[in-house]
Formats: sequence, structure tokens, C-alpha cells
Amino acid sequence: MSKALVVVDVQNDFCEGGSLAVEGGHAVALGIHALISGSGRRDYKKVLATKDWHNPSTTNGGHFHDSPDYTDTWPVHCIANSDGARFANGLDAIHFDDEFHKGWDKPAYSGFEGRSARNQTTSLGGYLSAYGLVEIDVCGIASTHCVKATVIDALDRGHVVRVLSDLTVGVGGAEANAAALKEMAEAGAVIV
Repeated sequence: MSKALVVVDVQNDFCEGGSLAVEGGHAVALGIHALISGSGRRDYKKVLATKDWHNPSTTNGGHFHDSPDYTDTWPVHCIANSDGARFANGLDAIHFDDEFHKGWDKPAYSGFEGRSARNQTTSLGGYLSAYGLVEIDVCGIASTHCVKATVIDALDRGHVVRVLSDLTVGVGGAEANAAALKEMAEAGAVIV
């Protein structure tokens, strides 16, 4: 077993009722919880998570805006240590081997831009390399943004990537999600 699971941004603010909610977010969170709290965890040497983790005192490099365009600027979300930044639907009770925070004072979409919550000098890429983890499964929120950016970066770094499509949801509904999954497949990811 030399595979990692990377759970991308399954946080309260990205689920229904959150400040930047994605339809289907709660269902994805529950599905991921079922996978990694049950026998599915045995399929992975490491189970990792990413979190959007924004500075409460700045616009985070223009990422936050009072009139967001929902392309480059967004409403305030996932403020560090807030309820909105917490994992959704019981995932806080899961033991992740590490979590990687991204977006402090700047826009960041890929989990590879994050740093370990336990050791700020460790990146997701460095962690995977340290454990010899070439194969990764990726799931989470949102396929159209942070999941896709994480998958593309992983492929660019030589990882073998599978996207767990039933545990992934995108901004803009089923059509946008399908387009994002197609884009990841065209880049070299296996969609399962």
C-alpha cells in the first residue's frame, strides 16, 4: 500500500449554508467520512486534507472582494480558526495524517500551495515525496476549482492520480462538474 488520499477543502463554508456554498457539499462530506472512517481507510498509507485558510485581517491578496466576480474574487470565506474553516459533517473527528493550509494572504487553489498545519516548512509535495507516495486519490470541493488545481499540480509533479468522482462536487452544478472531470481526465487523471 503506497497510495495517499487527498481530501480537498471539505469545509463548512463550501457546504450548503456556508458563505461560499456548493450544492452537494454536505453529501460529499458524508461520503468521504464513510470512506475514511470505515474499511476504505486501509486502502491508503496516508490520509491527508487541505483547507482554505485565510487571514481575517486582509483581503488575502485581493482574493476577497465586496463585489466578487466568482472567478478571481470571492466573498469572505474560510477564515482561519472560524467555524466556516472547520471540516464539514463529522470530518473533524477523523484522524488525518496531516492537513495543509493554503491561501494565507494570497489566492491559492492547489493543495500543493499549502503548508502543513503541523510543520509550516512542509508542503504537500514534500510530504508525499518523504513517504514515497506516487499514487494519490483526490476528492473534495470543488472539482471546478481547488480539486482541479490540486489534480493538475499532482500530475505535473509526476503523480499517478485518480479522482473519486462520486466524492467530488463542482461549482455550477452537474454540467460544470462534468466539464471539470473531463479536463482532469484529458490532463492524465483517471476518473473513477
